Amino acid sequence: MAMLGLKAIFYTVLLWSNCQTAMSENATLTSDKDVVAENSSLTLTCYQPRAFYPIFWSSRYSEIYIIGTCQPFSSRLSGEVSVRCVNSTTYTLTLLRVDRIQDGDRWLCSIDINFEGSSNSIVINVHVPITELKLTPDADPVSLISNMTTEFTCTSDFGKPAPDIHWFINNGRNETSGNIDITRSSSVVTTTMNLNSDDLNVTNSSSAITQNITTSTLTFTPSHLYQNMRLFCTGNNGGHSVTSKAEPMLNILFEPTIPRIIKDDSTVLEEIETLSKEQLVLKCQSDGNPTPTYVWTYLGRTTAGQTITIPQLQSAHEGTFTCTARNTMNSSTSLSRSVEKSKQIFVHVLVAITHVDIVCPNSQNLVIKDGEITTIECVTSPGKPSAIINWFKDNGTPETTADDIQFSVSDTNVTTRSDNSVKSILYYKAAQRDNNFRIYCTASNVGTTLSSEHRMKLDIIHTCIESSQTGKIVGFCLGGTVFGLVAGIVATWYFMRRPSNTTCCGKEDTQTTYEDLQRRNQY
Repeated sequence: MAMLGLKAIFYTVLLWSNCQTAMSENATLTSDKDVVAENSSLTLTCYQPRAFYPIFWSSRYSEIYIIGTCQPFSSRLSGEVSVRCVNSTTYTLTLLRVDRIQDGDRWLCSIDINFEGSSNSIVINVHVPITELKLTPDADPVSLISNMTTEFTCTSDFGKPAPDIHWFINNGRNETSGNIDITRSSSVVTTTMNLNSDDLNVTNSSSAITQNITTSTLTFTPSHLYQNMRLFCTGNNGGHSVTSKAEPMLNILFEPTIPRIIKDDSTVLEEIETLSKEQLVLKCQSDGNPTPTYVWTYLGRTTAGQTITIPQLQSAHEGTFTCTARNTMNSSTSLSRSVEKSKQIFVHVLVAITHVDIVCPNSQNLVIKDGEITTIECVTSPGKPSAIINWFKDNGTPETTADDIQFSVSDTNVTTRSDNSVKSILYYKAAQRDNNFRIYCTASNVGTTLSSEHRMKLDIIHTCIESSQTGKIVGFCLGGTVFGLVAGIVATWYFMRRPSNTTCCGKEDTQTTYEDLQRRNQY
């Protein structure tokens, strides 16, 4: 019976309300928050134009009917709701614990059950802060190939509104000031931010929102300058800033540099010269990540390894030596690249001469008439480069070379033979002042200057003296000594004239000279 009475009252009020609809004014609805954080409360206030009108609250999931006594008569509630009457014209409805599924709910109040005179609507805007960011690939370290674009993604959990995601590289100082923001220094297109086209194009990122989950994609062109730095992303949508759990260290892979070839701690540019019979050690050096492998090729041979050693160089080792550095870069994103770089040099093998000497049959003495011209020959052993031969006369002081006199180059004729030996011919014009001097030659190409084993002694013969009265030979000079004839003594004189083109190397002519000299010395 009590329930029937209550219903009668309700329908009476409802009928009265409908009769007054034409005369009523719309209610006004307000909210205490524009944005409500998830799991917090939100209060809506409805202002009646007249006192003690019944109030009707409505949303997508809830309908609440309240009469003038502020007691809910009928309701279908979603979540925890509290209603109250502030006074006869003011009513409140409090959502005690707002959930993310209530985001976008539209609430209104009315004094008409059919909501023909309803208030303005209030849309619930729920703030759901993100709590985590997932970065992929999350391998640590993550291997990337230098100058080859790579994609990373940073994905949030549910968040409302969409978070603003930034990308950073940590310079290894383990402090916030050391973080390099590579998002704003690049061309970035996101749902929340636009960048100028003039920005430095280091990365490209884009954000897409699907069911309130935000994914930022970073297109990154790594540089070896970022080696061993860490990459991470941060996001914020109005709460605390969140950093990705993964902060992988960047292992930047890069191709080998052009190799440097090193000998005796010095870099060889194009070619080197080294002595035969010495040890040759060449080292190849190239920067790359991963560390390059090395292969040497020379004279039709191939040798693996960074260093090549030839214990004893021979002339046959002269030629081009090539070092090739190679590495294969396998990134964490399944990219792979192999690169090789080469450097070549030319090795000149120098051969030092071992011998130089005067090659005339009688290289000990040269008997020559004053003023005559002869040739003397000096020859070296084979060598590379060609030896330089110089001629000297000892100035009569064989005990020292300090005052030796060097012949002019114009007095010589030099020939390099097919076996790389050198022959020098000296054109010598006899002068009495050179008597008893010794002629010798020196030669050098690499290393020590060598002197000829033999030194040729000069015996200069004076022209014979004739009598002004009789025209007969009365004496001659030999080695600076004058021999005279004594009246009354009968003697036999022998005088052999040498042709003007006589050489010291003519065996027959040399013997004649010595015989002639011996005959003269008998008197």
